[in-house]
Amino acid sequence: MLDVYTKIAGNKFNGEDKKLGGGGGEIRAGSGVASFDTAVMPRARMAKSRQLVRTESGAEVGIDLRRGGTLRHGDILQSENPGRLPLIIQQSPEKVIVARSLARDPGGNNGVPPADNCFELCLIIGHIIGNRHRPISVNEGEKTVSFPIQDDSELETFERLLGQAGGDVELRIASEIFVPHAGADVHGHQ
Repeated sequence: MLDVYTKIAGNKFNGEDKKLGGGGGEIRAGSGVASFDTAVMPRARMAKSRQLVRTESGAEVGIDLRRGGTLRHGDILQSENPGRLPLIIQQSPEKVIVARSLARDPGGNNGVPPADNCFELCLIIGHIIGNRHRPISVNEGEKTVSFPIQDDSELETFERLLGQAGGDVELRIASEIFVPHAGADVHGHQ
């Protein structure tokens, strides 16, 4: 009989003292230890509320969340079968372009971008990426924006578009677990 996971019990990234290894193992939270299994999947599949998946232990299991339920990287699922291990969802890395402004204050203000130039450049970058209906992820610590791509050739397209807009922007391709910015994860024309 197929084991079915119907409930998201939590997320491994929401606990401060949880330690996880890859590919099945243990969750350490305080003094308790619990075993788990792992399913690795691309972001596009994580939007499906009903699906069959193969876990890293080799088991085929079902996921049947409430209608409209979606998975996030690190979600911990519980099975209807109390004997089945919890299942951790691990998002697979995907190809992204990472954009960073190179604008600097000409007055030598410790390399801080000038407010007017940076504001305008940020609007242009947002407009160009948004016109191509790409979700974005913002890394405030590194002052970067990333967005998913299908092919390396898209780097040249975005370099051309941002260059025509007069932006001094560094673009590079990376492979990372892409999590759309919560406030910018909307789509559609209303």
